[in-house]
Amino acid sequence: MFVERDTGPREYFQLPLARAHEIFQAAYQMVSGLSRTVRGPSMSAFPGKVVIDGVAHIGGEKVFALQFLQARNPDWVRKPFYARYDAKATWMDELQPAFGKEKFFFEEQGGSRSEPAPDYTPRKVIPLRRAAGASCSGAGSGSGCASGSGADLPHSA
Repeated sequence: MFVERDTGPREYFQLPLARAHEIFQAAYQMVSGLSRTVRGPSMSAFPGKVVIDGVAHIGGEKVFALQFLQARNPDWVRKPFYARYDAKATWMDELQPAFGKEKFFFEEQGGSRSEPAPDYTPRKVIPLRRAAGASCSGAGSGSGCASGSGADLPHSA
């Protein structure tokens, strides 16, 4: 069972992870053993595919039990890790490490919970100019052909 990705119009489909786990558990309990090879709910997050294995109480703390099904680093696969239970969290980057830790194990090894912000550099717009000696023959009105060589060409916004 896939959790909606953290892109586009996700607010139409998103559920808290706790609710997604409840739905999965209820459905899982109703199927035969042949269908119990399914996994879920899982997220295709930046560090890898993360599955919520369950909700547990460990050391007096309510936690999500998680693991990577696939990961950017193969050493992370099938290694359990825990996040503080958050009934409102809808995606991996909204979860906090359990047991008072500052970071998840994969963050300590150089990984990230979410995609890095893109390096946004505004694009430089270079106005087009008609080549010297170019002809505007056959151009009708509204063609953007200006008189004289080297005139600016029209551009769309």
